[in-house]
Amino acid sequence: MKLRTGSILVALFAIPCLASAASLTFDFTSSLLAAAPGQTVLFSGTIMNTGPGAVFINGDAFTFPFAVDDTPFLLAAPVSLAPAGLFTGPFFRVAVPTTAGLGLYLGSFSILGGDAPSSQDVLATREFGVQVVPEPTGWVLMCCGLLGGMALRRFLRGTRSSHG
Repeated sequence: MKLRTGSILVALFAIPCLASAASLTFDFTSSLLAAAPGQTVLFSGTIMNTGPGAVFINGDAFTFPFAVDDTPFLLAAPVSLAPAGLFTGPFFRVAVPTTAGLGLYLGSFSILGGDAPSSQDVLATREFGVQVVPEPTGWVLMCCGLLGGMALRRFLRGTRSSHG
């Protein structure tokens, strides 16, 4: 009787372990992207099923201080991946507000799913960042303005000395 009770207990504890066997890894193509205020950047990457059975990809979750559009992932990612299956494609877009200050902004992206079509377990999470940089066009315009101002000043000095 003890052996039978022990076997039942082992089976009861093993079932939840088997139920959460889904596992996957993912990596971004680049986990750090640069953008100027007002620009949008696209994060993409690769997902691989590292578990023994099929894994269902049922959604995602993220934390980030700016607007994140996960539509690319929701439309492109497969519903499930077979063992050792791969998906490479777009994950999400980040829109940098025009009022964003220069600097590094960090966040995280998680893939949700599991062994069942309705599972919402966190399967994997990766950190990412957006480096907000000055707009290149603004720097070019500022440099052109400074050079033009210096040239105008030199020109005006030359015309004053020839009239004096």
